[in-house]
Amino acid sequence: MNPILRPALHCATALAVITLAACGGGGSSPASNVTAAGPGTDPAAPATPTTPTTPTTPTATTLTLSAVPAQAAAGVPVPLSATLNGAGTVSWTLAPGSAGSLSAASGNSINYLPPARINAASVVTITATSGSLSQSVTLALQPDPALAGLTLMAGTIGGHFILDGQGSEARFDLIADMAVDSDGNTYVADSRPGAPSAVRLLARDGSVTTLTAAVNGHADGDRAHARVESVGALAACANGKVYLLDRGAQASYLRTLGKDGGIATVATLPAAYAAARRVFCDDSGAVYVAGAAALGKLAADGSVQDVAGLTPSTGPSTSMGYMVDRYGSIYYYDASIYAGEGRSSIYKRTAAGTVSTVIKIDPRANKDGPVASGGVTQPESLALDADGNLLLIDRDQFAGGSGYRVRKIAGDAIGTVYRGASQGNYQRQNNDLPGQLRVAADGSLLLSYDSIVNRISGGKLAPLAGLNDDTEDRSIDGQGGAARYYQPGGLAADSAGNVYSVEGADDQDPVIYMGSRIIVRKTTPSGAVSKLATAGTPFSARAGGLALARDGSLYVTLLSVGRTPTAQGAVYRLVAGQLQLLAGSIDQFSRSPPTSVDGAGAAARFAWPLLNGVDADGNVYVTDRDYDGAPLAYRKITPQGVVSSINAIPRSVLAAPDGDVYSADPAQGVIWRSAADGSRSVVAGVAGLPSQGTVLGALPARLDRPNSIVPTGPHSFAVSAGGALLRLVLP
Repeated sequence: MNPILRPALHCATALAVITLAACGGGGSSPASNVTAAGPGTDPAAPATPTTPTTPTTPTATTLTLSAVPAQAAAGVPVPLSATLNGAGTVSWTLAPGSAGSLSAASGNSINYLPPARINAASVVTITATSGSLSQSVTLALQPDPALAGLTLMAGTIGGHFILDGQGSEARFDLIADMAVDSDGNTYVADSRPGAPSAVRLLARDGSVTTLTAAVNGHADGDRAHARVESVGALAACANGKVYLLDRGAQASYLRTLGKDGGIATVATLPAAYAAARRVFCDDSGAVYVAGAAALGKLAADGSVQDVAGLTPSTGPSTSMGYMVDRYGSIYYYDASIYAGEGRSSIYKRTAAGTVSTVIKIDPRANKDGPVASGGVTQPESLALDADGNLLLIDRDQFAGGSGYRVRKIAGDAIGTVYRGASQGNYQRQNNDLPGQLRVAADGSLLLSYDSIVNRISGGKLAPLAGLNDDTEDRSIDGQGGAARYYQPGGLAADSAGNVYSVEGADDQDPVIYMGSRIIVRKTTPSGAVSKLATAGTPFSARAGGLALARDGSLYVTLLSVGRTPTAQGAVYRLVAGQLQLLAGSIDQFSRSPPTSVDGAGAAARFAWPLLNGVDADGNVYVTDRDYDGAPLAYRKITPQGVVSSINAIPRSVLAAPDGDVYSADPAQGVIWRSAADGSRSVVAGVAGLPSQGTVLGALPARLDRPNSIVPTGPHSFAVSAGGALLRLVLP
């Protein structure tokens, strides 16, 4: 399906650089000149009987505010003054939630003090009061263009791509393997199917650097010219050599990585080892390659020869696991829970050929305690500590659990070093549990999970480097980076800079997301995230976007996600957490081709409607698309639900305050600006990168699959990308 370009727009009055609006109070007096009854004629004054006089109208007391400057800069005081044509004292208040402060609470002249940095559009309301009289000014502050760049509003910017850095500032694409050298550095095979592979170096302090060119190819040579295709395993040997298993399009290879970054091919692997999982080397310099059903040893002539005699007593299996220690002892096991008619075990064969059973693989005997009566459930990723104790990841799900344990076999006892929970998300497929366990030079344990390396020490787990995208199936209210969205998108914004998003809106394959409810979230300019509404849907559907009218009405489109390739949608008004149909109808079991039919309410038909916005009269505008996202028609919906086809969406609905139209491109990872003359340019993000991810800071920055953008004021926008809402300020 083609990516959806969504120029979601706010539907409130566009904010000027500084906008003033005086608001009256205390009766029906004009907003700019509020009056109240004042002193009249003195009843004790002598009358003039000879000359009749016209009755005198009492003079009204008025409160008048002076004009403010046309512009305000961050940190520069804005003078405010009030004039009374009678007696009284003027007091000043700043509306709750307004940025900045007042220099005084009373007096005829004070200053409004804007924040020292304005990096998001915000509305400030200041009220002057004297007795029953009040006047207000509303300032719409624009961000300082000097602060142009990309910052986090809320959510997480974890993701899958290659980025060097320190700790959580670094990114891994997908960790396939790890190996620790004698200096305590960790080599990481960073390899995701379909993306460039790389070997990364993780230092003890958590800093990450890339050692190989992140460009697919097979070439030996120095660091500048060498290429790898898909590094699936590696080993750091005692003699200083680093071996790589590189799976290529034509063959799989055993290669070495030099300290200078040069790469040399040692052997072309036979078919049995084409999908090899691990590589090992012992202190003698022997190199071993572990496949799915065999362990091979590198011969002097460069060939890889099977190591005989490693078949468990239950018979051969294609789910074998292997590890070779520094002394040449081989640990091996059948990864199946049931191997033939019996149970499997982890075995050890010494370099002298002696075979012994280390521990049973038996979900019915997986408790800690004596090895003789204990067992493991589903072992993976064997490792040895400095004392020769065996450690492994033991998956618990076949024992009635839903997570994993890091277990240690020391002498005749087995214990649990750490226990963790599964994310429990089918969309993560095999990445919802840890992948690799290794022992660091200081004795702590390194545990890779998806695109992060954690450290286990003292029974506690803490991140060391990388940052996972942990937003799957998680909607957590909170402040800034503590909040979590589930695929946020379909953005809308109000005049105060609050941003509204809907969960699941960036799912590019609607068949996957079989939802029965929609969740709308509200994010304030300060990054506070809360759930605004949850509404059940009458069918399996996902939300296609939001639009906010000036009267506060929130509209949402629902798209059919039945398993047939149909495109159907309808437009709803969200009222008190309930969906009220505005126009359209959905038959999720229909196999009819997408169609657009004008009409009123449920008589109208949409193919796959994309909300564009709401005009000043409350009319809703929709681009109707086919199943692949191509426009079919442009539609206008009145507040009464009457749908008609139009030639184009009015530019006033689409445009930001500067008159240009901005759109998000998830496929390219960029934000486009379209001018009135039809020209188009990228204002944020970098197109053509081999892997996308969000990198904050100065423009162009980087964006992880941006799917929606909405203006929040002049030069200021909110962007949904990956699992975050971001603030984009343009110069």
